[in-house]
Amino acid sequence: MIKLLAIDDNKNNLLALKALLEDLLDNCIVLTAQSAIEGIEMAKKNNPDTIILDVIMPELDGFQTCKILKSDKATESIPVILLTALMTDTNSKIKGLEAGAEAFIAKPIDTSELIAQTRAMIRIKQAEDKLRIKKQDLEHKVINQAKKLDDTDRDYKNILENIGEGIGKLDEKNNFTYI
Repeated sequence: MIKLLAIDDNKNNLLALKALLEDLLDNCIVLTAQSAIEGIEMAKKNNPDTIILDVIMPELDGFQTCKILKSDKATESIPVILLTALMTDTNSKIKGLEAGAEAFIAKPIDTSELIAQTRAMIRIKQAEDKLRIKKQDLEHKVINQAKKLDDTDRDYKNILENIGEGIGKLDEKNNFTYI
């Protein structure tokens, strides 16, 4: 199941966005939040595949909210799409991307663009999740192999220290490196 989180202070915008996305994206559920604080908490709790975030909101705007999301380990990997009707100039887009957003869409929303951007963000999140799992698996394997090597090294040292005969090791110049 694909989980999206829409954050907008306007309830009508949220309802329209929820209906649109759930209708046009298969196997999709859209969670909604009417404030930045509520949205941040929902993102931490639900780990959505993508966040669709309005820029102009009271208290914390979309830029500030995006920075908070991207600075938190729990939410940093969730792609963010910023939506705005008023701040569509280049400087605002740059500000949004520098805040950590992956995409910026102007209102009124072009449905095709929103769906295409959302699908792209979902693919990004799924690919990053797979890489993160592979990385964790590799780290676990490396730790296990290092432990096995330590155990083997300890076993060999124990054998060498307790053997009744003399043992030595020569390097390529026939100098003893271990006795």
